[in-house]
Order: sequence, then structure tokens, then C-alpha cells
Amino acid sequence: MKPIPSLQSIDINSCDIYIGTFSKALSPSIRVGYMILPPHLLKVYLNKFENYNSTVPLLNQYVIARLIETGQYDRHVRRLNNTFRKRLEFKKVLFT
Repeated sequence: MKPIPSLQSIDINSCDIYIGTFSKALSPSIRVGYMILPPHLLKVYLNKFENYNSTVPLLNQYVIARLIETGQYDRHVRRLNNTFRKRLEFKKVLFT
């Protein structure tokens, strides 16, 4: 079975916007979200929100940026996926 393609790969008009959060993968108290925009929408966003002041502490932003830059965030998410997959497999064995 072929994997389902990403929305970005099938969007011929370049209008897809991806919104997410780090709350589930790191901690709900982090309260940091992100938005990935196509270049033409990024310009519009920056024009409208150039004076917006983020309420997320700079230290939190810096730490998350470093986790992403160093690859630690990807490793953390892979470990979580493995842990949850093993739990699910155990439950399937236990309840079947």
C-alpha cells in the first residue's frame, strides 16, 4: 500500500497552511504553537502582524529552536512513537 501523500505535495495552488503545537510532544505548559505558510501567504501574514508581540517567553522559544536545530526534537518524537506503539501492541495482546 502506498503512503498517503502530504497535502503540500498535492496542493497545486500553494494555499496549504500547516498549524501545530509542541504541547503534546513536549509539555502542555510549553504553550507554543507554529504555523507553516507558503511564501506568498507569509508576506501577507508578516504585513498584518508585524507589530504583534508574542506572549511566549524568549527562553522557551530559544530552547525549542535549539531542540529542532540539533535534531533532539525529532529523536524525542521517534522515542515517543516507539513507546506508544509498544503500549498499543501490549494492550492488543492483553485484551485479545
